[in-house]
Amino acid sequence: MDAGDPRFLGGWRRTGCRTVDNSDRVLRNAIDTSYGSLAPGEQALFRRLGVFVAGCTLEAAEAVAGAAAELGGDAVTETDVLLRKRLLQVEKESVSGDRRFGMLEPIRRYALDTLSSSGEEAASRRTHAEYYLKLAEAAEPRLFEADQTTWLDRLQAEQGNFRAAITWAIEQGNSELALELAGSLALYWLDRGYGKEGLSWLDRGLVMSSEPTAGRAKGLFAKSWLLWGENNHEQARASLEQARSLYQRLGDREGVAWSLHFLGNIFYYLCDYSRAAQLIADGLKLFKEMKVERGVRWSLLNLALVERAKAEYEEAEKQFRQALELFSASGDYRGLAWANHELGVLVYLCGRIGEAAAFLTVAQAIFEKLGNIRGVAWSRHQLGIIAYCHGQVVRSEGLLQQGRSLFEALSDFRGVAWADHELSTVARYQNEFDESDERASDALSWFQTSQEQQGKAWSCHDLGEVARHRASEALLVGNGSAVATLHDQAEARFRQGQFLFEKVDDRFGHAWIVRSFGDLARDRGEHHAAETHYREALKEFTTLGDRRGMAWTWYRLGVLAMDRGDLQSAEQFLEEALTRFQEPRLGDQRGQAWSYQALGTVALDRDDFQKATQLFAAAEQLRQHNLTPLTSVEEAARNRGMDAVRSNLNSAQLSAEQETGEALIRGQISVALGRLDSEELNIMRLFITRRTISSVAEALSISPSTVGRRITRIQHKLGAATRAQAVDIVLQLGLIEDSS
Repeated sequence: MDAGDPRFLGGWRRTGCRTVDNSDRVLRNAIDTSYGSLAPGEQALFRRLGVFVAGCTLEAAEAVAGAAAELGGDAVTETDVLLRKRLLQVEKESVSGDRRFGMLEPIRRYALDTLSSSGEEAASRRTHAEYYLKLAEAAEPRLFEADQTTWLDRLQAEQGNFRAAITWAIEQGNSELALELAGSLALYWLDRGYGKEGLSWLDRGLVMSSEPTAGRAKGLFAKSWLLWGENNHEQARASLEQARSLYQRLGDREGVAWSLHFLGNIFYYLCDYSRAAQLIADGLKLFKEMKVERGVRWSLLNLALVERAKAEYEEAEKQFRQALELFSASGDYRGLAWANHELGVLVYLCGRIGEAAAFLTVAQAIFEKLGNIRGVAWSRHQLGIIAYCHGQVVRSEGLLQQGRSLFEALSDFRGVAWADHELSTVARYQNEFDESDERASDALSWFQTSQEQQGKAWSCHDLGEVARHRASEALLVGNGSAVATLHDQAEARFRQGQFLFEKVDDRFGHAWIVRSFGDLARDRGEHHAAETHYREALKEFTTLGDRRGMAWTWYRLGVLAMDRGDLQSAEQFLEEALTRFQEPRLGDQRGQAWSYQALGTVALDRDDFQKATQLFAAAEQLRQHNLTPLTSVEEAARNRGMDAVRSNLNSAQLSAEQETGEALIRGQISVALGRLDSEELNIMRLFITRRTISSVAEALSISPSTVGRRITRIQHKLGAATRAQAVDIVLQLGLIEDSS
C-alpha cells in the first residue's frame, strides 16, 4: 500500500490513542519506502515542497524547490512521479487554470523533517518567502486594474503561504522582508476582511527595527490604511505622518503623494474639510507631475467626497462623474464600484431616490463580484435607506440588518453605529420606541467614543424624535403629565444635534433638524413658530436641491394649515407634496400614502365623503403594497376618518368609492408593468446589474446593437428620456428588484 493511499491514511486517522504510536511508525515506514524509491532530484523536490502551506502551483514549486533544474531533470516529470507515488496530490485548479498541488499533513511533516536533516531548510524558506514577496508586489498594482478579481482570488488561495513567509521573516529578524510583504498585501487584507490579521503582522514587523528603510515606510503606510479600515482615524493619522516623513527622507515622491492623498481622506472623516481638500489637492498635483493616473482617479473621487460633505452638490456630482468615467476607462472595478456608490449617496441627498437606487445597485453588483465585503456592507446599508424612502419599511429593515451583520463580521464598529442610527428610524416608524431609543443610544455611545461629530449629531436627532413620538403616544392615551417632560427632552436633544451640525457645517443635517424643531412646535400647538421653522427648512432644502426634503416639508406645511383650519392652503401644500413624491426620481410611496391620507382629511372637513373615501383607500392600498405600518397616532387619525365616512355613506357607496381609490394605485403599478413583456424585463434586469450593453449582449448571446434597439424601445414604452431614467422608473415602481 502506498504511503499516500487514502485507505491507509483513513485507518491511521481513525486509530485510537492506545495505538497511535504504532500507527505513526507504520505510516512513517511507508513514507520512508516511497521516499527511498525516488531518484535524487525527485527526493529534493519532495522535501522542498514541504515548505508550502495549503498547496502551490507548478510555477511556485519550480521557483522554490528548483531541484529538477539543478539536476538536469524536468519539473513536470518529477511532479508526476510524486503524484503517482501519492506523496503529492492535485488539490484543485488555481485561479489561472493551472493545477494546484498539495500534501496531506502527515506527509508534509515528513518532508519538512527530511528538509531539516538535509541542511536545506533555511535556503528553501528564504526562497519561499522571496517568491511570495515578488508575487505580492506583482499583485499590488493589479488590484486597481481590470483583472483585479483574479488577482484577489489568487492572493486568497496563497494566504497560507503568505502567513508562513511572514512568520519565517519575523523569526529570522528580517523586518524589511516582513514589512514589504505584509505592506504589499494591505489592500487585500482590507477588502477581503482580514484587517485585524494584517495589522497584527505589521505591528510585529514594525517593532523589530526603527531603521529608516523603504520597508518601514511601506509598513507604516499600510498600517495607517488598515487602521482607517477600523475607523481608528487618529492612530491612522499618526502612522501616516510617520510614513510621509520617511518617504520624504527616502526621496520617494510617489510615496509622499499617496501619503498626502490619504491624510486628506482621514481629515475628511474627521470633518476638517478645508484641510482635507488641501492635502488631497497637493497629492493630486504630484500625481499629475509624475503621470500616476491611478492617483489622479482616486484624488478626483475623494475631492468629490469633500465637496459633497460641504453640500456643494453640483461640483461634487461633476467630479464624481469625471472619476466614474476615468475608472470605467481604466478597468479599475474597485474604483468604479466606489464611484457608483458615492454618486448614489450624492443623488440620494439631492432627493433623486430612483437614480440613487440605480447607482447603488450597480455598485453592489461589482462589490459582490470583487468579493469586497466592506463594499457590499455599505451598499446594502444604503439600499436599505433607499427602500425606506420608497416606503418599503420591512425591506429596508432587512437590508440594513444585512449590512449591520457584515459590519460586525468586519469589526467595523463605525458601520455598525451608522446601521443602528438608520435602524433606530425604522424602529420608530414601526412603533418600537424602546428599540429605537436603544439603537440610537448605542450609536451615540460609539460616536462619542470615536469623536465623530456628525454621527453624534444624528444620534441626538434620533433620540429627540423618539422623545417627541413618545409624547404623542402619551397624549393619545391621556397621560398628559408626561407630555411636557418628553417635549423638553426632545428639545434638548434637538439643540445638541443642531449645535453639532453647525460645528461640522453639515447643511443637510441642519435642514433636517430645523424641520424637527417645526414638528415639535406644531406638537406644542405653537403654529407660528412651526411655520417659521418649516419655511426656514424649505429654504435650506431648496438651496441644497434636496427634492425629498422639500416634499416632506411641503407635506408638513399642509398638515399645519389643516390644524389652523385653512383648508385651501392645506390642499395646495399637500398637492405640491404629492406631486413631488410621485416624481420618478423620488418615488416616495410612504410620502404618497401620507399625502393621500391628509388630502382625504381635507375632503372630509369639506363634507366631500366620496372623495375622502377614495383618498383614504388609495393611502391604504399604498401602505399594503409596501408593508408600511402606522404609528398609533396615525392609526387613530385614520380610524376617525373612516368612522366619519361610514357614518355618511351606505355600504354600497363605501365599497364603490374604496374600489375607485384602490384602483388608482393599482393602475399606477399595473400600467407600467403592462408596458413591458418578460423579455424586456429580463433585459432591464441584466442592464441594471451588468451596467453595459456589451455585457447584456454577451449574457443573451445577441448583438450589442440589438440590445441597444430594445432598450430604446423600452425607454419609449416607459416614457423615459434616457436609459438612466428608464432604470429609475423600473426600480421605483418595483418592476425589478435590485440585487440584494
